[in-house]
Amino acid sequence: MKKTIAAFLLSLFFLFLLPSAFADSTALTTTVPSEHTISLDVGTGGMVNSVRGKAEIRADRASRVVFQIAPDSGFETSSVVYNGKDVTAQVREGSFVIESLTGDGSLIVRFQRIPAGDPQTGDSQELLLWSMLSLMSAVSLTAVKVIGNRTGNKSI
Repeated sequence: MKKTIAAFLLSLFFLFLLPSAFADSTALTTTVPSEHTISLDVGTGGMVNSVRGKAEIRADRASRVVFQIAPDSGFETSSVVYNGKDVTAQVREGSFVIESLTGDGSLIVRFQRIPAGDPQTGDSQELLLWSMLSLMSAVSLTAVKVIGNRTGNKSI
């Protein structure tokens, strides 16, 4: 019985599997897209290539793609993530560049408010001026009061 089953399995192998191993008409093909899609997710506080919120852009395969990142007034770029990888350090002068686009991707850009610090209005020089004027006014008033007391004019 074992020999019969073994013979049967062996004949199936030769009938169906072995001929396909020697097939000469098998052709493998693939299609390479001429364009790719990049999904943009732009957070509040800025825009990327004039896009706010979410959008999709299409670009030619192997092309150089430049993303202009523009924070709104009072904001700064906090993170730039391309295909799951933090590329914030690669942003130069507000631009993130993909030198040769090879597939679909996603770009996530986040912004944060610039922290409020000490006012940078140049008031330090005016403070000195106003301090000097206040001191001179106090000296002048004191002089007027002293002179008024000596002359007998008590109304000052």
